[in-house]
Amino acid sequence: MDLEAITNTFEDLAHNYSKEIQQRLFEMIPEELRLDTPKATFALARTVFRSSSGQASKRFRHLVYILGAQIEDHKAFSFDVTSSKIISDIILSGGWDPATMTFPLLQAADIRVECMTCAASSEKLYGPKYHWQGAVSIKMFITTSHV
Repeated sequence: MDLEAITNTFEDLAHNYSKEIQQRLFEMIPEELRLDTPKATFALARTVFRSSSGQASKRFRHLVYILGAQIEDHKAFSFDVTSSKIISDIILSGGWDPATMTFPLLQAADIRVECMTCAASSEKLYGPKYHWQGAVSIKMFITTSHV
């Protein structure tokens, strides 16, 4: 086999592996949260995955890098229902649609949220404000009704 044939074979294998992983991850997402294609679904801000080791949620693009670079088993990840719900709620509170809000659009919107639990218990009637990503992180680790 010449170098060009080996290169083409390798590219085909990598492409097929990538499509297989995409499809498996796409199938982890609840049907009601899927769009027509994996690509469109993965572009949504609400589409995040969590590793079985409990690490922070990962966006699809970062997950593909991890799976590709370290050849990890895709089963080590699952769709992160809680983070997805929190992100969807934040998007809805801004008047947008979670089924159309992509991650770049959400980043550009630069949404800030206020902890209403803290505001209600504060003499000043306002609570700490967080960037939307910070609010998602905090909500994941606090078991009370904060944020």
